Amino acid sequence: MIAASRIASACLAAVVVSGLLAGATGGAAAADHDGSPAFVVELEENGDATVTLVSTYDLRDDDERDAFRALANDTDARSALRDRFESRMASVANDTAAETDREMRVSDGSIDVSNQESSEVGTVALSVRWSGLAALEDDSIVLTEPFASGFESDRTFVVTAPDGYAASGVTPEADSGGAEQEGEPESLRWEPGTSLEGFEVTFEPTSSANGDSDDAAGSGSSQASAPGFGAVTAVLALIGTLLAARARADR
Repeated sequence: MIAASRIASACLAAVVVSGLLAGATGGAAAADHDGSPAFVVELEENGDATVTLVSTYDLRDDDERDAFRALANDTDARSALRDRFESRMASVANDTAAETDREMRVSDGSIDVSNQESSEVGTVALSVRWSGLAALEDDSIVLTEPFASGFESDRTFVVTAPDGYAASGVTPEADSGGAEQEGEPESLRWEPGTSLEGFEVTFEPTSSANGDSDDAAGSGSSQASAPGFGAVTAVLALIGTLLAARARADR
């Protein structure tokens, strides 16, 4: 299925970049930095979202450490990666807007390269702001496309609710959910390899900080053709190849 392969490619994009740089490990969610590969969608009350991919680097490994430092010290490379990522995600948003007949826009691309002094892991976070990603239905926030038509990721997929909202419908059932700590927004997680065909998550306002949420919802509908992220992989792979060459040249 073309749509499925395109969407899956999007979540693999960060892995492609890190792998070409130095065989880096999978990403970690920017929202919680738990060290596990993840693709994170942090929703806001108005349907906008911050979408983040984070790659991690094992700084104990010479190749990964050199690649991480090369990127950290190369302003032009970071800017190029950020701009290409934002551009390709904007294309995805345009396709999704056409499919759903809703206005969407991607902006505010950013890249963050960081590691704590005591940490043996470096992180590279690519983020964009996606306006109109989720639909507003009365008081509810509904997230479907571009994830509903055959999306499958090799990394954990994380959707975080806006403050004051809780999940009232989830398809397919999340592998885990709830707030990481008291007072934090609810996050839903699907393990790598989970088919998200018919994906739909509905969040509703709750007066309780720990509002109840259903483990499952009515099945979402899959569209015959869905927007995807296919172009992202090729572009980021090219950038990754260039960065790898620079890292080798700097040795």
